[in-house]
Amino acid sequence: MNLRQAEEYLLDLELFGMRFGLDRMHKLMTALGMPQRRFRPRSTWWATNGKSSTVRFIARIIERHGIRTGSYTSPHLASFTERVEIGEEPVSGTDFAAAVARAAPTPPSW
Repeated sequence: MNLRQAEEYLLDLELFGMRFGLDRMHKLMTALGMPQRRFRPRSTWWATNGKSSTVRFIARIIERHGIRTGSYTSPHLASFTERVEIGEEPVSGTDFAAAVARAAPTPPSW
């Protein structure tokens, strides 16, 4: 799967609409081998409501203290890759497409 195909796949999922709850996320994490359980104990999760600048600001502060960060923001302007950053760099199109391909076999009902 390349970046264009990954983005098309994600856009097609929008047809299923919003459904609140954690059941779909639990199914996805199970299909991916529960990656959240491999986080180091020093991991934290930050969430904001519509404030991408806040996420970036906090990530930059944490990075300056020598702690590796990853962030997800939404929406994007030109490409889904803008949403995901590792450290202070957007994820590459190749890495993004590989991550989508890994999750894509999970049925859309997740």
